[in-house]
Amino acid sequence: KNIFFIKKKNLAEILDKNNLIESSHIRKIYPDLLSVNINKTVFLGIKNQGTNKFIIASNGKLISVKDVDFLTQKLPFVFGKVSNEYFINLKKIIDDSKFDYKEIEAFYFHPSNRVDIKTKDGFLIKLPYKDLPEALRVANLIKKDDKFKNNKILDLRITNHIITSNEW
Repeated sequence: KNIFFIKKKNLAEILDKNNLIESSHIRKIYPDLLSVNINKTVFLGIKNQGTNKFIIASNGKLISVKDVDFLTQKLPFVFGKVSNEYFINLKKIIDDSKFDYKEIEAFYFHPSNRVDIKTKDGFLIKLPYKDLPEALRVANLIKKDDKFKNNKILDLRITNHIITSNEW
């Protein structure tokens, strides 16, 4: 097709159908060139829907694990009902805190919109519904403190209280 008749909008719609694309930028370079910059999406977690496993991507889309044969990173599992947008916002809150996302093994979402985080070393953190950044800051401090190294559960659900336990 002649570059004059190609519509950027049509090309953008085609690119948006691909679940692996986070964003794209299309530019016409006259007389005969198209420049297309594509940013790939970031995989954030794995969740089950029925009997199928899906990857939650940073673009808000679900990608079937069957469609991804190049998954090399270990992603955290996501249990419970949660919208992709809420999960992506939680990921941003974790990234803004000093808590390391790579240490997370699983997320447990409760019907009350509260979340628990299980780390790869078996530490369960019960987070409150409100003020997640502060709770993550406290959890990170406690997790790194040697006095709490034998603890298995950290409960931050009650305001101004920290409950720890070394039993499941």
